[in-house]
Amino acid sequence: KGIVKAAFVARAEGLCKEAADQQGDLREPRNQAALAGYLDAVLAIEERVVDELGALAVPPGDEAAVAELIDARAKLNVKGRELTGAMRARNGRQQAAIADELVVLGTAAAAKADAYGIRECGTGSILG
Repeated sequence: KGIVKAAFVARAEGLCKEAADQQGDLREPRNQAALAGYLDAVLAIEERVVDELGALAVPPGDEAAVAELIDARAKLNVKGRELTGAMRARNGRQQAAIADELVVLGTAAAAKADAYGIRECGTGSILG
């Protein structure tokens, strides 16, 4: 199991590092109006990571832990989409509430990645 888990972690780390690099290459928004489009691009990358993580072979016995890790990232993406919607609707109160929820979800997703040993997806990543 150790070798299989190590291979999974290495692949997951590669996916998260690649995503972080791609996000780093995005042009940062210069104003509030451009922010929703920027977040759409970030979320497209993050949604792809969730799909790719879900396609990896899971180490036997770790199915629940990996499913929780992937689910935590997926929930973060859904909430991110809610934020872009609120931004486009110019609903500042809703944006603030969603931003607070994103902090909690991001912390939870990073903690699950940390617990599984995937540092590139964890606290030291864009999530943490």
